[in-house]
Amino acid sequence: MRRPGFLWLLPLVLAACSTRCGETRVEGLAPAGSITLVRAPAEGPETPLPAPAGREGDVGTAHPLLLEAHDPAGRWVILCQPREDTNGDGQVEAHRGMHGATFGDDVDPYLILESGPGQRIDQYVAHAGSHVAVIRDGKLVIVDVEARTETVLPRVDVTDDGDPFEPHRAAVFDAAGKTLGYLAKKGERTIAIVRDLEAGVETEVDPGPGRLWRIDLPGDGSSIAMRVVVADTNGDGILGWPIPETTRSHRRCRTSGSYSVHPGKTDTMATRIVSLATGRMTRVPGIEAALGNRWVVREEAPEKSPAALFLVSAEGIARPFVSAACDGELFYLDHGRKLALVACQNGAVRFGGGLERTRVELHGEDVHLPLGVFVQDPGFYTKKVGTGSVVLLRSVSPEEGRADPPDVLVDMEHHGVLHPFPEGARALSAHDRYALYMSAENKLMLRDRSSGVDSVLRPSERSEHLDQVERFAYSGPEVFDLERGVVGRISLFYAMILTTDGWGLGVPHTSEDKLPERNELWRGPLRWAKPTPEPYYGRFGLW
Repeated sequence: MRRPGFLWLLPLVLAACSTRCGETRVEGLAPAGSITLVRAPAEGPETPLPAPAGREGDVGTAHPLLLEAHDPAGRWVILCQPREDTNGDGQVEAHRGMHGATFGDDVDPYLILESGPGQRIDQYVAHAGSHVAVIRDGKLVIVDVEARTETVLPRVDVTDDGDPFEPHRAAVFDAAGKTLGYLAKKGERTIAIVRDLEAGVETEVDPGPGRLWRIDLPGDGSSIAMRVVVADTNGDGILGWPIPETTRSHRRCRTSGSYSVHPGKTDTMATRIVSLATGRMTRVPGIEAALGNRWVVREEAPEKSPAALFLVSAEGIARPFVSAACDGELFYLDHGRKLALVACQNGAVRFGGGLERTRVELHGEDVHLPLGVFVQDPGFYTKKVGTGSVVLLRSVSPEEGRADPPDVLVDMEHHGVLHPFPEGARALSAHDRYALYMSAENKLMLRDRSSGVDSVLRPSERSEHLDQVERFAYSGPEVFDLERGVVGRISLFYAMILTTDGWGLGVPHTSEDKLPERNELWRGPLRWAKPTPEPYYGRFGLW
């Protein structure tokens, strides 16, 4: 039987499918053709490394130092030290200067595998998994600390753009450390090469028209994003990189310090993603981040207008992620579960001259959930709690004059289930099973989330702060294992880092135990230390 009256529904069905059934229209996203991917065996011979030095000896030498970078598992560190009298004053010294610079003798970075003096390098570039990439003698070197090998890549473009706010542009890893992307010279142009570190195969990727600036990889290395300068907008006669004018010192061996930024007029940029399976190229607007095997892309919108976020696949297919009504900013990414916590700038409130208070939403491919929680400056006040299933949020009230509600844990495993702390508590740190918080009575409390039992550890100060590395939280010499619920102490005067197996690296005790003066640096050598049981905690001291 004919039903002509239903024909008017067809445009609505098609319109609905255009936003839910695959390809979604995104302002600024468009196909850019396909390129031929050139695959070949990976270049560069592998050279075996010496046997591990272990953690028993000194780390670095007896000179001032800065910690440049380190492996979360503690297999390598990069220390910056002056080791020669380069200014001819008869001593080897370096001090903190203005805007993050140092003055005195030349300070150089040294790659140290577990312990020892290490090897001088030009610059640190990137790391992930068991790999660390450095520039040594003007060439990119990939060190695999598990396989105990290093590989020198001969064709890499190691030109430094001098951007003090970004890492070196020469190379990037995917999140798992299984794929390496790097820049290489081909004639007069710079191209991208993606190297499968397990299979030993490289894929050459042409960036298309323009001057290639930087590259990025998603979590699984299935595509590559390339930022390219395509037009001389500022009329200086070159395709220039968008480097801000700033007083901040170069990233190499930099200390902390204040600085100013003066953004200028830059040339026109284009961002292109290429599927490493098919060679399909897609022009995209600004990429916010990688999330799993997809890119989070913000659509083009008029200035000061809210814009939606989309998930874009390697093949350029977009799916809605965060609506323009939220005007969201990502502040926590869970790559394993492909979830993100988003602060909605639309509807944010401000009391007097205070910081904005924004509502929080949880988003994923098929999850879009308002949490009913407000936070203040989420990029600063929200703790990233390792690779566990919970995220700690310090809640604030969206209404002036009302007391802030209890802090909460967001359970990412169960899509946003909230676990509030007691009234008046201040959350400090959390992992899958245990959480630490300060009670309203100024006591440090350990909460067992599986049983709901709270235990008093010790008195505490309201200003107490804990750092965290995966399941371990630490403050000074104290170390809390939030997977087993035990407490230990590290015998170091000052712990600089904590590793994923609970060891600390830092300044050992001396007869003086003196803190550096205002412009002084810590002095080496550093030492490793393993936590020992802390008797003060009684049954919590079974390390």
